[in-house]
Amino acid sequence: QILALFDGDCQGAFIGGGWQNIADGYWVTIAGGKGNEINADIVNYSFIGGGNTNLINGTQAFLSVICGGRDNVISGDTANRCFIGGGGQNTITGTATSRAVLVGGELNQITGNNAFYTFLGGGQSNQITGQSAGYSVLIGGKSNQIIGSNTVYSFVGGGESNSISASTAQHSIIIGGRENVIENNAQYSIIIGGFQNKMNGQRSFIGGGFANNMATASGTQNSIVGGNANKMLSTTIQNSFIGGGFDNEIGVLANGTVLTGVSILGGEDNIALASRASILGGLGLRADSYLEVVKGTYNEPANPDGIGSPSKTVYVANQTAEALGIGTSDVARANAYVWLKNGKQIRYFTPVYADNAAAISGGELVGTVYRTATGELKEVY
Repeated sequence: QILALFDGDCQGAFIGGGWQNIADGYWVTIAGGKGNEINADIVNYSFIGGGNTNLINGTQAFLSVICGGRDNVISGDTANRCFIGGGGQNTITGTATSRAVLVGGELNQITGNNAFYTFLGGGQSNQITGQSAGYSVLIGGKSNQIIGSNTVYSFVGGGESNSISASTAQHSIIIGGRENVIENNAQYSIIIGGFQNKMNGQRSFIGGGFANNMATASGTQNSIVGGNANKMLSTTIQNSFIGGGFDNEIGVLANGTVLTGVSILGGEDNIALASRASILGGLGLRADSYLEVVKGTYNEPANPDGIGSPSKTVYVANQTAEALGIGTSDVARANAYVWLKNGKQIRYFTPVYADNAAAISGGELVGTVYRTATGELKEVY
């Protein structure tokens, strides 16, 4: 059975074959298939190539194409010049979704207001939706989303349950992985792979890993590369870096003080709380002084001079430049030595011996520094 409705609005309409197809519009074409329909206001020059129960309708859905597949829909106000290539139960709908392209797959959607010039390339249950998602691209994978307001020019490439879901997250990217999220005010940011990573910082980067977190308005131009449960959780962190490891943190200062140029190079349970401070791996380390470098385990972060708190953002000559921690736990912190910014060194646990023979007898190695009872420093030979 072939059905074409010529009710005054069907000039040039064509049905090439099939069963129970309906063509209602100027110069529209249904080439074949079953139960396909073009039927709405101003759907001129639209085309369905075949398949089953495909539909083009809505106001101004002109010049749109469904090539085939089943239960695919192009609908809504000004959904013109849109394209669905095939697949099943794919939808392009909403207001101002013109020139959107959905290639195939199943249960995929391009919907919402101003989702124009968007592209969804296959996969299952993927969505581009919300306010102002124009020029965005989602390719493959399952249950991935570009949603929210002002996510223009964003990209999700594969993976599962990844989401760019926010206001003002334009120009952002997620490539692969699972359950990664780019949230509010994260424009120009990127997550590549990994699992359950979260981003909420501008012009920032997370490269893989698990449960790494920049998800509380975490500043600008920052990076976390791999690792597990590493975090930057302040709007005042800038130009900083965590390179892997576990549960490392660039922390938060009071009164909105900006931290910049901070780095943690792996390790576990390390915390940096001063600008341009660096932690070189290790365990349980704390970097609390401007331009400080820390390594080892469980260092004692207090000021060597014992006066006041370490400066977080200003150079102070008699505060720590470098420290080697040798502690064993958070409640048993200790340093082997501390170099101050003025070039002086503080040694801890320097052994005391009467002379070189006593030092050797005490098990000290050649080159070890010891002191005499009168405070004279000597070296084992």
